[in-house]
Amino acid sequence: MNKHLLTLLLVGATTCCFATNHLINISGLSFSPATVNAAVGDTVTWNVTSSHTATQVSQATWNANGSTPLPGGFDFTPANTSNGTSFIVCSSAGTIWYVCKPHASMGMKGQINVVATGIPDLVNNTAWSIYPNPVKDVLHLNGNASASSVDVEIINMLGKVVMQTTAQGSSANALSIDVAALPKGVYFLKSSESKVRPVRFVKL
Repeated sequence: MNKHLLTLLLVGATTCCFATNHLINISGLSFSPATVNAAVGDTVTWNVTSSHTATQVSQATWNANGSTPLPGGFDFTPANTSNGTSFIVCSSAGTIWYVCKPHASMGMKGQINVVATGIPDLVNNTAWSIYPNPVKDVLHLNGNASASSVDVEIINMLGKVVMQTTAQGSSANALSIDVAALPKGVYFLKSSESKVRPVRFVKL
């Protein structure tokens, strides 16, 4: 797995606030915006449509307007990005280079400049275990909480907080949240526990 990617089920976070989600659309034969300035822990989401792709490549390939995918990199197409799965988490500083494979020779490409923020290593941060996922009514959390209740936020794909509540349970490792009122879609759950990164879930 490329070092800039975490599993698609997890999203990095800072200890002070929820990370930013950067949305990239396609306009004609261009990515919009073509250059994204992000921070470690931010999420980048592509709205991939039509015959286009968002495919990670090496800098050399990018400079040459080539289309050879970077081994272990992302390769988003309309066929494999249903249910909001066309996103990555920026887990380390550096530049991420990507192109549209069918139109790379025409200069359809973009880049993500990731800067460090001084937050702890995202890969070493713990995460909640949630179930069921997808969920229809009640979401259960298992994790390293220090109390039998934890304040949580639920955030949509645009980074907007859509619910603030308290996960309750009979023990610190068996907490529950009623999400029945949420519209169908993809969300992130962020807890008040320090060094616990948000997790992604699908509401049916």
